[in-house]
Amino acid sequence: MNHLSRRRMLQLGAAGGALLASGPGRGRLASAQSTPAAGPPITVGLLAPVTGVFADFGDLMTKATNLAVEKVNAEGGILGRPLTVIAEDDQGDPAIATERARKLLVQDNVDILMGTVSSATTLAVLPLVDQAQKVFFYPLDGEDKTCLPGGGTNPLVFGLGDTPQQRLVRFVPAIVEQAGGDWYFIGNDYVFPRSVNAVAIQFLQEAGGTVVAEEYVPLGTGDYRPVIDKIANSGASVVFSTTVGADGVAFTKQAREGGLFDRMTVTGVATFAPEVYGGLQGFAGGVLTADRYSDQIDNPVNAEFVAAFREAYDYDLPIGGTAAACYGAVLLWREAANAAGSFDPMPFAEACAGLAMTLPQGDVEIDPENHLLKQPIYLLRIENDDYVIDEDFGQIAHPGHEGCSVV
Repeated sequence: MNHLSRRRMLQLGAAGGALLASGPGRGRLASAQSTPAAGPPITVGLLAPVTGVFADFGDLMTKATNLAVEKVNAEGGILGRPLTVIAEDDQGDPAIATERARKLLVQDNVDILMGTVSSATTLAVLPLVDQAQKVFFYPLDGEDKTCLPGGGTNPLVFGLGDTPQQRLVRFVPAIVEQAGGDWYFIGNDYVFPRSVNAVAIQFLQEAGGTVVAEEYVPLGTGDYRPVIDKIANSGASVVFSTTVGADGVAFTKQAREGGLFDRMTVTGVATFAPEVYGGLQGFAGGVLTADRYSDQIDNPVNAEFVAAFREAYDYDLPIGGTAAACYGAVLLWREAANAAGSFDPMPFAEACAGLAMTLPQGDVEIDPENHLLKQPIYLLRIENDDYVIDEDFGQIAHPGHEGCSVV
């Protein structure tokens, strides 16, 4: 892999204010200029599906959150208070997510909640967040979920992932220009793929393209060969996939083995996420996709994060935006709490709105109007087991509450 050398990453990490030393199975972060946190703990509730179809995402959420908490605690905590994490497995199931969120918010009385992966589980959790009046961050990309049913912005909810509008506004025209405008859409049958494809279709038509077909299959589908045969004979120049997790891996492998890559351009989002690259390895070379993050991004915060993550978990695969977002969330919380002088929900949330800083993905800002992150979007090419940056589309904001799925 063409990663920075371990020595160079450690040098950059030390320059960023953290010293990394080896430990059994985990990295140890400390700062020579900080006093370890000693006040009453801040409790972070983490809803992460470490089993089920989204297990790869949940595992990375847990790893990155723990790594960031360890770093922040070693550097004095937040307002002199250490952080502690209580993690629950929502299994990617809305009913289980509701049950586990209630435990974290009511029984454990966490100070802040972060999760989940799927739109369905996140939407299931939102009413409980409102009842408990706790701040909630969701780190995954997807449609806007920070609005209120009657209009306006939920004062306690923040989205760190990019929306389909942010990710696709520059990406879709770029693919049309490179590969043609006759597109076949294939995705899993739930909120996220349908919302992404709706936005992609809008941008495709604006770019002069046409929809050859739009098809959805149940989450958990293992045999995509009948669908791949239909796509191959459709006359499309591009297949845009929003199959996710293990489904996306199955689709990609079977598409490659069935010769689909030889007949048309295979692209999409979610399907080709770095989080599932362990399953895609050897099958996704040359694919172009769009994302908010690559571990190849050149800034000191990312260099420190990548070095620490690889050292802590002996991780050699590409690191994706899920891990980067969870790690960045903890850094963002520290910044906002310092600005507010409090970690109480309302003053802390008010300090989050409009906050600008550099995180692993680059320069970001929490839009005070909609609580969604303005952040860079990148055109990425999978090559030699890396997500190489072909183009930086720049920092892109989400328009208002367009496409919000909270009802």
